[in-house]
Amino acid sequence: MKKTLFLLALLLLPQIVSCQTRTERAADWISTGLVGANLTADVVHDVRHHCVKNLLIRNGLTIGAAELTKLLVHERRPDGSDNKSFYSEHSALALANYGWSYKIGFALALGAGAGRVVARKHHVPDVLVGLAAGVTADYLFPCEDR
Repeated sequence: MKKTLFLLALLLLPQIVSCQTRTERAADWISTGLVGANLTADVVHDVRHHCVKNLLIRNGLTIGAAELTKLLVHERRPDGSDNKSFYSEHSALALANYGWSYKIGFALALGAGAGRVVARKHHVPDVLVGLAAGVTADYLFPCEDR
């Protein structure tokens, strides 16, 4: 279990080196930490409630849809680092994994999205679409106990 959580955390580490200011770097780290917090809490919750299959499908769908969209839609990031701004995979993953605690998880997901905007990695619409994608994935593949 610890190895799985560690591997998930490694997958979520952003490319921090492209941030230009301390504020952007801090926002990037915080937004990634919020995604990690929501994902870790949901993994622990779902494993505890035997919802591993839906957890894997939900996160696979979220990552796959975001990556496919980034391949098809070429929107420049606000910081100019690349053309993969649309849509925010951080926001999508954060909200796809907020079911462990709706009040706290939703607030963490919004914070992650706001951090991506402050870090100049996404435009506001990118984050909003990412949040919608995350809610959709959670709705389609919830833990059966929810």
